[in-house]
Amino acid sequence: MFLVRKTFETKPTASELWNVLLVAMQRPESREPHRPKRLMVAANEGWEALKGQLEEIGIVLVKTKDLDYPDGYPEWINDARQESERRLNG
Repeated sequence: MFLVRKTFETKPTASELWNVLLVAMQRPESREPHRPKRLMVAANEGWEALKGQLEEIGIVLVKTKDLDYPDGYPEWINDARQESERRLNG
């Protein structure tokens, strides 16, 4: 289950990733707000910097090369990229 979807133009900082997680817990795309027990993330996205903080609050970090994307994700990512290009080009 995806709690939030977010794209970045550049590699996100640990602070940016933490903020994404906070949004996911407070305003998830599905279900009620909650703290996940497990966080599955792309292996190359920099989440390792937050591993200690996540463990302190009871979240297990699971890095994977293959995330199963939800229905509609290709369309969503395409829309997000187009919106980003519109903002960059004025």
